[in-house]
Amino acid sequence: MKPMVFLLLFGLFTCGLMGADKAPAAAAQTQEWDFISFTFVPGVPPSAEVLNVYGVKVGIPFGFGEKALVAGTELSIIGSMTTRLYGVQGAVIYNTTDAIDGLQASFCANVANTVRGLQFGCVNVAKDTSFQIGLVNIIRDSPVKFFPFINFRF
Repeated sequence: MKPMVFLLLFGLFTCGLMGADKAPAAAAQTQEWDFISFTFVPGVPPSAEVLNVYGVKVGIPFGFGEKALVAGTELSIIGSMTTRLYGVQGAVIYNTTDAIDGLQASFCANVANTVRGLQFGCVNVAKDTSFQIGLVNIIRDSPVKFFPFINFRF
């Protein structure tokens, strides 16, 4: 069992890092960044609102960053709420972001404006583009706004 958990975590981490080469280089020059970041509740620590992470962001219990970018993996116990992601965003309850290139997965809900990748959860909501797998899948700007199990718009 332990090797399987290790392989799953390693796979999520490396899958997330593959998105780091797509991250805009200008963001790295204008804002501070770090390889690993721990967040607790919105506002704690205050630097998480603007700190870019090129690696792993861990939310205990919440991951957040209103003006931040994650190129890698954001994993949280309750919810992940970073504005821009390249890689993997995962949480037990919910994920929300403005745009994600990669995987957004939770047991309950995933919400994003633009998804260039996959949303996987019970309820998935996107504004314009996404590929969704779940019980309730909604893409607001799609000709097929709601479809159970699988929905997509490219």
